[in-house]
Amino acid sequence: MTIAGKCFHHRLTPLGRFRYPAFFLAFTVILLAVFIPLLLLVWQTLMLYPNDYSLGNLTLHFWSGASDPALAEGESGILRNRQILGAALNSIELSVLAAVITGMIGLFIGYAVVKGRRTWLANLVEQGSFLPYLIPSIAFGAIYLAIFTRPVGPLPSLSRLLKELSSCPAARPDLRTLDLGAQSRPRVHSRAAGYHPVLGRANPAART
Repeated sequence: MTIAGKCFHHRLTPLGRFRYPAFFLAFTVILLAVFIPLLLLVWQTLMLYPNDYSLGNLTLHFWSGASDPALAEGESGILRNRQILGAALNSIELSVLAAVITGMIGLFIGYAVVKGRRTWLANLVEQGSFLPYLIPSIAFGAIYLAIFTRPVGPLPSLSRLLKELSSCPAARPDLRTLDLGAQSRPRVHSRAAGYHPVLGRANPAART
């Protein structure tokens, strides 16, 4: 289906004896371009120290580990971090809401186009509904950022909104609950000493 609403017929070309080499060539390209980079990214999320791809350097600390001042500036794992989980839940809620709203709008557009076919208004709405296919999503993101950098009607600018959110009392840390004496206490297991409690062995980076 094209943007103009026209279908086309595809043709199959017999490869004969070259079908197996073509299959292995396509499989190799997909493997090198898609699966190996994804596997490498997953492997790096399990590495305790960078540039060490050995099996002994694998850990789940960055996924489900508790807060450790010697790693990731004391941030807990992704599955234990409330800020990351809250942001993920917010993204899911926003995507579901956007999908429902755009789906309903699409139904209304389809109904209007079918009922008023061969009219200039129906043709205009039909051609306008294909406009998002012509513009990449990253271009839409840049347009939205450019729009919200300044106030638009009752909507404030994005920078002002972020400043208001950062200055909200709920976003400020409560000094009464902070352990101010944690920095003055000596660390029994420190990264500089060449030992880490997560692995229970010497830090390879400390040897060099």
